[in-house]
Amino acid sequence: ITNKLQKFFIKLLLRISKKICFLGSGEATLANDQYSYFSNRFYLLPFSIDTEYWNVNENEYSQNKKILFIGNDGNRDYEMFLKIVKSLPDFSFTCITNNINKQDVPPNCELISGSWNDSLLSDDQIKDYYRNSKLVIVPLKETFQPSGQSVSLQAMSMGVPVIITKTKGFWDSDLFEHEKNIYFVLDHSIESWVKELKKIYDDDNLLEKISTEAKITVNSELNLDSFNYKIEKLLNI
Repeated sequence: ITNKLQKFFIKLLLRISKKICFLGSGEATLANDQYSYFSNRFYLLPFSIDTEYWNVNENEYSQNKKILFIGNDGNRDYEMFLKIVKSLPDFSFTCITNNINKQDVPPNCELISGSWNDSLLSDDQIKDYYRNSKLVIVPLKETFQPSGQSVSLQAMSMGVPVIITKTKGFWDSDLFEHEKNIYFVLDHSIESWVKELKKIYDDDNLLEKISTEAKITVNSELNLDSFNYKIEKLLNI
C-alpha cells in the first residue's frame, strides 16, 4: 500500500510540475529510467557549497592524525562506523552526530553531539574539526538518494580527503574518480572498510594528491557562483 501511494504521489507531482531538479546524478538517472515520459522536465542541478567560507589559508595537506565522521541523515551507516572504530583501536576518531549513543562509543573515539543543523556547534567550530582531521569517512547505506554531499564537499574544499561508500545514488560519477579526487569503498563490508582505511591512512602521497585534486574540483565546479548561474539559467528556460 505504501509503495502504491508513493508512486501515485510521485506521478501526481510530475504531472503538475514544470521542472524537477535533482541534486545527484544517481537519482536523476533513476528518474529518467522509471519516468521517461516526464524526462523533458528533469534537470540535474549539482549540489554546491560556499567554497570561500569552507577554505583554509594553508595550501598543504594536513598531517593531523584524527579521522572525522560527521552527519545526522538517515542514510549514514552508523552501525558500520562503530564497527570501523572498534576494529581499528590504534586509530583516533572524532564523531559529530546526534545518532550515536555515548555508551556505544569505544575509547579511541571522541563523540560530540551536534551538527551544522543546530546551535550546539558553530560553522567556525565545524571548520576547526575539518582542519584538524587527516581524513573524513562517510559510510553509507545503499540508496539512490544522494547522501553525504555537503560534508564531503565541505571537507574537500578544506583540503581534507574523503573516503566514502560508492552507492547507486552517488552524486556525480563524472566529476569524481577513485584515487584521483576521492576514495571509494566499493564493497560495503567491515572487512573492506578496515582494509581500505589501513591502506590509505599512511599513504601521505596519495592522500595529498586526492586532497589537491578534490579541492580543485570543488572550487572550480561546485561553488556557489556556478550553482547560482545554473539556477538562473534554469529559471529562464
